[in-house]
Amino acid sequence: MKIIGLITALLLAVTLNVSAAENECSLKIGLITYASPSSQEPLILETISALKHKLPHCAVSSKRFPTKDLVNAIKTKSIDLFISSSGFYRSSVEDGAREIASIVTNRYPDPNHTEASAVISLTKSNFSSLSDLKKKNISALSPEAYPGYLFVAGEIEKLGYDWENFFNSVHFTGPENASEKAFNLLNSGKVDAVILKHCYLEDYLEAHPKESSNYTVLSKIKDKCSRSTPLYPGWTLASTRALAPGLSREITKTVLSLEPMNGMFWSVSTDFSSIDELQKNLRIGPYTYLRDWTISRFLEKFWPFLLILLLSVLGLALHSWRTEILVKRRTSQLRTSIARITTLNEKSKKLQDRNEALQRLGTLNQLGSILAHELRQPLASSRFYLDGLEALLKMEWSDPEELKEVIAELKKQNQKASDIIQKIRSFSHSKNSGSEDLNLSVLLSGFLSNYTLSMKDIEVSRLIEPNCRLFANRWEFELLFLNLMRNAEFAVRSLGVEQPKISISLTEKSSVVTICFEDNGPALSDEQFEELGVPFKTTKADGTGIGLQIVKTTAEKHGGTINFSKVAPHGLKVVVTIPVKK
Repeated sequence: MKIIGLITALLLAVTLNVSAAENECSLKIGLITYASPSSQEPLILETISALKHKLPHCAVSSKRFPTKDLVNAIKTKSIDLFISSSGFYRSSVEDGAREIASIVTNRYPDPNHTEASAVISLTKSNFSSLSDLKKKNISALSPEAYPGYLFVAGEIEKLGYDWENFFNSVHFTGPENASEKAFNLLNSGKVDAVILKHCYLEDYLEAHPKESSNYTVLSKIKDKCSRSTPLYPGWTLASTRALAPGLSREITKTVLSLEPMNGMFWSVSTDFSSIDELQKNLRIGPYTYLRDWTISRFLEKFWPFLLILLLSVLGLALHSWRTEILVKRRTSQLRTSIARITTLNEKSKKLQDRNEALQRLGTLNQLGSILAHELRQPLASSRFYLDGLEALLKMEWSDPEELKEVIAELKKQNQKASDIIQKIRSFSHSKNSGSEDLNLSVLLSGFLSNYTLSMKDIEVSRLIEPNCRLFANRWEFELLFLNLMRNAEFAVRSLGVEQPKISISLTEKSSVVTICFEDNGPALSDEQFEELGVPFKTTKADGTGIGLQIVKTTAEKHGGTINFSKVAPHGLKVVVTIPVKK
């Protein structure tokens, strides 16, 4: 009897423990507040009823929560399950929420693309796109409603606007009779457009076909239902950290086995990236931190630009450093070059001074020849008058007037000789003799008249056009004529020259004066011809080798040239051309 009593007591204890365990099981379901009436409400109520039926040992209860209260209930593990929009679910993942199933419809059976928003305005408003609603008044269910206001906010942000300051005002109707309130606001003109879940308009117009032309969907995307936004995952059933692990499998099996209600049923979403991207763009939910600028976030967001900036600064620094080195190097090279140029200039100046001294020495030597030719005429005249005077004195001639006349002529010739000597002296003491309007025709004619007095054995022909003029120095061209004439005379007096002849011409054509001296001297070798005009090169025993250099310098000083050419059968032709400057 004792054994039977003990067994009975044990069985009673087990029964009591099981009953206690069954009574301890509870399943608390939180429902986010949604617009009423709602198309998904029959499925939600059926789901709660099915869980109560499948879990008779558990106390299943449900409660509606405003958004903020539902967030707190999840954080404090006050509920085991919750049903909300997919956006709210993704915001709760950090608090331990895990998806069990998502609501889909017969129209949109893909659980990853189920819900969207439609922005509806009156057709007579002539709005066509969301951009037309800038600074306009609209109506929406709630500022936290994803299938509604936030889906549209994402599109506003994509258009490049600040979604929080895009509309002039937003009238939030609240969950009770939301769609009816929205249409009343629209039809009364209190708002310019309303935001509703897509497919609501089609369902409404199916019941009110006469109003089909009254409304239009902005930024319309044609689909089974017109919409203004992309499709996102639908409402989601999710677990919290409070759910007992043993119940999860039974709950999942129960909800996925439910028959469709009002065209809706449970499925499983596999991709919430569209919701995540929306929250990131709007800086809400888990991305609220993007509204607060921190150093780490700043670096995370702008690191490519900062890297480019850093590389640019480094590049500029390297470029500046390299440029400084190149400038220093180039400056050193320039200083070296300037020092070299300065040295060369000093050497060149010394050589130039030496050449000028040598040329001046040669010039003064040649001036002696000019002096001899110039003084020949006044000295000869003076001698003639002195001889006449001496003859008259022997004849005891005593006519005072004639005596005065002879003395006057002697003084005149003496003054002329003195003037010639003074000009030679002035030239020898001055590097830059004055220029004048020089009549080359008169100058050459006078020069030849004096020079040819001692050239009776040489035929000299001349062709001198009258009034060939240059603005030049008289003595420079006296030297030019002298050098050309002496070279020609030296050539025709050489051995073997029969019937020596010198031809001289002075012409002017097209404002160019041409001076030509041609002789029939001996033929020149190619080497001798190449050395014509080369300083200090001469074939004369007593020559300085600068005669033709003086001619060349004088010609170039006046912008002219000197050219040499051989004459057949033998001889040389020298042509000096000088432009006439008016």
